[in-house]
Parts: sequence; structure tokens; C-alpha cells
Amino acid sequence: MNNYNFSSSAANWIGSYLSHRFIKTFVKGSSSNPIITNRGVPQGGCLSPLLFNLYINDISVHNLDNSLILYADDILLFSSGLSQCELLQNLYFNLNPIIQWYSHNDLQINTKKSKFLILSTSSSPIYFPLKVGSDVIFPSDTLKYLGCTLDKHLNFNDFVSLICNHASHRINLMKSIFKFIKPVSTLFYCYYIIPILEIYSSILFAISTANSNKLELIQNRALKIISGIKFNQRESLNLSSIRTSLDIPLLSSRRTVNFATKIFKSLNNLDPILSDYLQLAPPLSHRFHLRNKSILHNNLSTPKANKMNYGYKCFDKLAASLWNPLPPYLKTCATLQNLKKNL
Repeated sequence: MNNYNFSSSAANWIGSYLSHRFIKTFVKGSSSNPIITNRGVPQGGCLSPLLFNLYINDISVHNLDNSLILYADDILLFSSGLSQCELLQNLYFNLNPIIQWYSHNDLQINTKKSKFLILSTSSSPIYFPLKVGSDVIFPSDTLKYLGCTLDKHLNFNDFVSLICNHASHRINLMKSIFKFIKPVSTLFYCYYIIPILEIYSSILFAISTANSNKLELIQNRALKIISGIKFNQRESLNLSSIRTSLDIPLLSSRRTVNFATKIFKSLNNLDPILSDYLQLAPPLSHRFHLRNKSILHNNLSTPKANKMNYGYKCFDKLAASLWNPLPPYLKTCATLQNLKKNL
């Protein structure tokens, strides 16, 4: 704690809080004899999350090539390579210092809860196991990280299906209590269901048309319940009119707006994680005046991408494809509020 400039009295106070604690185990009404523990933090303690984060924070010192991402107690490590041999070599190059840090700090990696995912552009990739100490971790088809399910093809089919199932469950609940909440059913939908359908909108911006339609169908079902349209009868009122009357736009439109605001934050250093990924295009190198010169103002540099499955889904590639065609009055907005208002 001295490394974080805690005073000696504060460090001694926290040391007293953590040391010489007694623990017992209760099983079916019987308890074990108490033992003293000087490890870990008290479960459920208000200081426990903060103390744990302080304890593991110096693991980032071993982040040799910016391949480590920490979020609370979740650790994400990633590597890349042009071949299986190079990928394995780079992965162990990044992983071994982390394993050593765990060992030096009297911790163990829970391999049963650890997963790793291989993203390959090869038509017939060879998936290799990963050895961590005496344990072996085999590659997974999906990886859940911070509530988002990643798959080895980055098509997010599993994640979209999970979102649809979760939202459908809540729509069924809304339908069962609709007669009690009818005057505020739109509010119920906006606060209780839409956040599920719009989760990770920046990631879902690049999903396929089929997956986008799946999400729209879920919203359409909710709109029909709110508007009172019978499912088995033809109605003259269409869904577009319902969305207009309820002020609920298409989910795809909302994802576009949210992604545009994410780009704006990145360009204006309001998103420190993504700010380094976007670069403005260099000015024109010739003296000719083009008719679209004003449109080219404040454009993003468009990176080269060879693979539709991965390269075209990178943040910088997607950001340039959305940002560059925008009219100048949007790209030159001074504040985020102005951008949202004009969009």
C-alpha cells in the first residue's frame, strides 16, 4: 500500500482489518473449529473490492505489449500471429509473466473458469490447447466477457439469440401484466426491455441483416402489444405508424446513432480507450479544387481490410465507413449534445 502513497497509519489500520481473522465452516447445523486466516479479503466487505483491485493492479506492469485488459476481477489477455506457431509463441510470451505474477503473489489461476477463443481467417484452422501450469485449457467456440458473448467468427449469432430470449421473457411478463400497466406500457417497454435490445450497440452495429431483423421482430412484438393490434387479424395500422406515434425508432437506427456518438467521443478524447484507434485523414496533397472538398473535411483515415469476417468489423474500419459520408455540419459539431440533437 506504500506504493499508492497510503499513510503508515492507514496501511496499519487496513493491515489490522485483514490480519488474524477467524473463519469457520457450517454444514447442516454443525460447525468446524475456528482457524486464523491472513489471506484474502472478507467476503461481502465494503472495502473488499477496492482492496482486491489494489492488490492485483500491479499485474499491468507485466503487460509487455499492451495485450492485457483489466476490469474489476476480470482479466483479458490477447495475442495475434500470422501462423499457428507464431500465435502460440506470442501467446505464451504474454501469458508466462502473468502466471509468474500469480505465483509470486500467492494466487492461482482458476483454469475451470478460464476460456480462450481463437479467431482464425483460415478455412480449416487447427485449434491447439493452452497449457497453464499443470492444467490444459481447450479452445472454446464462444467466450463471454462483461456480458457480451463473442464467437470465433465474430458474427454474434449466439449473442443476438441470447438477447432475443432475454427480451422475449420480459415481453411475456409485460403481456401478462399489461392490463395493470396499460397507461404506462410505453414507459415500461422503454426502461425495462429496450436496454436489453440496445446492449453493446457499438458492437452490434456490424451484425448481419438477419440478426438485425431478429431484434426488430422482438421490438415489433412489443409494439403490437402496446398498440393493441391483434396478431391473427389484418390491421390497417402499420408498424411504421406505431413507431412514429410512440416515438420509438428502429433499433438499427438507434445503433447507428449510438455508434456515431461513440466515434465523436473517441475523436474528442471523451473515450480514453478508443481515442488512439482513430486517425484523421491527411489533407489533400494536390492543389486542385474538388467539388466534394468540404465533404472531405474532418474525415477519418480508412484502414485497409482484407477479410470480411474480421477486418471489416474493426472499430476503425466501421468508424470511417459511418463517419466519412456524414455532412460537414455533423462532423464539426462542438459538443456531444449538439451531435445527438442534429442526428
